[in-house]
Amino acid sequence: MATMYEQIYDARNSPTFLKQVTVALMAAALAILSEDPATPDHAARLRWAQTLRNNADYVQSCVSAMLWRVMSDVRIYGALATYTDATVTTVVQAFVPEVVATFVPF
Repeated sequence: MATMYEQIYDARNSPTFLKQVTVALMAAALAILSEDPATPDHAARLRWAQTLRNNADYVQSCVSAMLWRVMSDVRIYGALATYTDATVTTVVQAFVPEVVATFVPF
Protein backbone atom coordinates (compact mmCIF):
# COMPACT_ATOMS: atom_id res chain seq x y z
CA MET A 1 0.00 0.00 0.00
CA ALA A 2 1.34 3.41 -0.96
CA THR A 3 2.13 5.94 1.74
CA MET A 4 0.39 9.32 1.79
CA TYR A 5 3.57 10.95 0.43
CA GLU A 6 3.65 8.50 -2.45
CA GLN A 7 0.00 9.20 -3.19
CA ILE A 8 0.60 12.96 -3.15
CA TYR A 9 3.67 12.60 -5.39
CA ASP A 10 1.79 10.38 -7.83
CA ALA A 11 -1.20 12.71 -7.89
CA ARG A 12 1.03 15.76 -8.47
CA ASN A 13 2.68 14.00 -11.42
CA SER A 14 -0.48 12.65 -12.99
CA PRO A 15 -1.38 13.84 -16.49
CA THR A 16 -4.90 14.63 -15.29
CA PHE A 17 -3.65 16.98 -12.56
CA LEU A 18 -1.32 18.69 -15.02
CA LYS A 19 -4.24 19.31 -17.36
CA GLN A 20 -6.45 20.57 -14.53
CA VAL A 21 -3.85 23.06 -13.31
CA THR A 22 -3.08 24.23 -16.86
CA VAL A 23 -6.74 24.88 -17.67
CA ALA A 24 -7.35 26.57 -14.30
CA LEU A 25 -4.33 28.81 -14.82
CA MET A 26 -5.47 29.81 -18.30
CA ALA A 27 -9.00 30.45 -16.97
CA ALA A 28 -7.52 32.75 -14.31
CA ALA A 29 -5.54 34.62 -16.98
CA LEU A 30 -8.63 35.03 -19.17
CA ALA A 31 -10.60 36.38 -16.21
CA ILE A 32 -7.85 38.93 -15.53
CA LEU A 33 -7.91 40.05 -19.17
CA SER A 34 -11.52 41.14 -18.73
CA GLU A 35 -11.41 42.37 -15.12
CA ASP A 36 -12.16 45.93 -14.09
CA PRO A 37 -9.08 48.14 -14.55
CA ALA A 38 -9.74 49.47 -11.03
CA THR A 39 -8.91 46.04 -9.59
CA PRO A 40 -5.94 46.35 -7.23
CA ASP A 41 -2.64 45.60 -9.00
CA HIS A 42 -4.46 45.39 -12.32
CA ALA A 43 -1.53 46.57 -14.47
CA ALA A 44 0.78 43.83 -13.17
CA ARG A 45 -2.00 41.23 -13.33
CA LEU A 46 -2.77 42.24 -16.92
CA ARG A 47 0.90 42.01 -17.97
CA TRP A 48 1.09 38.52 -16.43
CA ALA A 49 -2.13 37.35 -18.07
CA GLN A 50 -1.10 38.68 -21.49
CA THR A 51 2.26 36.94 -21.23
CA LEU A 52 0.60 33.70 -20.19
CA ARG A 53 -1.84 33.92 -23.09
CA ASN A 54 0.83 34.70 -25.68
CA ASN A 55 3.88 32.69 -24.61
CA ALA A 56 3.70 28.87 -24.58
CA ASP A 57 7.10 28.59 -22.87
CA TYR A 58 5.90 30.79 -20.03
CA VAL A 59 2.74 28.68 -19.70
CA GLN A 60 4.90 25.60 -19.14
CA SER A 61 7.07 27.43 -16.62
CA CYS A 62 4.12 28.84 -14.74
CA VAL A 63 2.28 25.51 -14.63
CA SER A 64 5.41 23.79 -13.39
CA ALA A 65 5.78 26.34 -10.60
CA MET A 66 2.09 26.08 -9.73
CA LEU A 67 1.85 22.26 -9.47
CA TRP A 68 3.40 21.90 -6.00
CA ARG A 69 1.67 25.04 -4.73
CA VAL A 70 -1.69 23.60 -5.68
CA MET A 71 -0.90 20.10 -4.44
CA SER A 72 0.20 21.56 -1.09
CA ASP A 73 -3.28 22.93 -0.44
CA VAL A 74 -5.27 20.78 1.98
CA ARG A 75 -8.33 20.96 -0.30
CA ILE A 76 -6.28 18.98 -2.83
CA TYR A 77 -3.95 16.70 -0.88
CA GLY A 78 -6.64 16.08 1.72
CA ALA A 79 -9.03 14.83 -0.95
CA LEU A 80 -6.80 13.06 -3.46
CA ALA A 81 -9.54 10.81 -4.76
CA THR A 82 -12.33 13.36 -4.72
CA TYR A 83 -11.09 16.86 -5.57
CA THR A 84 -12.83 18.46 -8.53
CA ASP A 85 -11.95 20.80 -11.37
CA ALA A 86 -13.72 23.54 -9.42
CA THR A 87 -11.52 22.91 -6.38
CA VAL A 88 -8.36 23.06 -8.51
CA THR A 89 -9.58 26.31 -10.06
CA THR A 90 -10.27 27.84 -6.63
CA VAL A 91 -6.82 26.87 -5.37
CA VAL A 92 -5.06 28.14 -8.52
CA GLN A 93 -6.90 31.46 -8.26
CA ALA A 94 -5.75 31.79 -4.64
CA PHE A 95 -2.11 31.48 -5.74
CA VAL A 96 -2.34 33.88 -8.72
CA PRO A 97 -1.44 37.00 -6.66
CA GLU A 98 1.73 35.26 -5.44
CA VAL A 99 2.69 34.27 -8.99
CA VAL A 100 1.93 37.76 -10.33
CA ALA A 101 4.06 39.32 -7.58
CA THR A 102 7.10 37.29 -8.66
CA PHE A 103 6.51 37.67 -12.41
CA VAL A 104 9.35 39.15 -14.41
CA PRO A 105 8.25 40.04 -17.97
CA PHE A 106 10.17 38.48 -20.83
